Amino acid sequence: MKQDRRNHGQGLVALAIVLCVFLWKIPAVSALQIRRELHDIIEVADDKLVAAIYVLLQSLLQNDTSIVGFTGSGKPLTKEEFIARIRESHAVGNAGKVKTAAELLEEIQTW
Repeated sequence: MKQDRRNHGQGLVALAIVLCVFLWKIPAVSALQIRRELHDIIEVADDKLVAAIYVLLQSLLQNDTSIVGFTGSGKPLTKEEFIARIRESHAVGNAGKVKTAAELLEEIQTW
């Protein structure tokens, strides 16, 4: 199972964010349960995920709500950066600069 987790780095980033943000605020989950789950994640995480968890926790501990997500490479995103990326993606899509699923599958075959 640990090997499977290593192969899904981006999924772990999402899981870590969910755990850090939501479980942090749910009193029904004991601190011990949260610590154990975070330990399990960190134990198998790559350096990017560990850095992302650290940045998110530091942000929460300092009551800094400016970080709302992370890029695929682990860079923290502020709300403004996140919104700008969404607007950029919409503009690209509206300009027709996107590939269909079939085109993408064809491209993947050449990798």
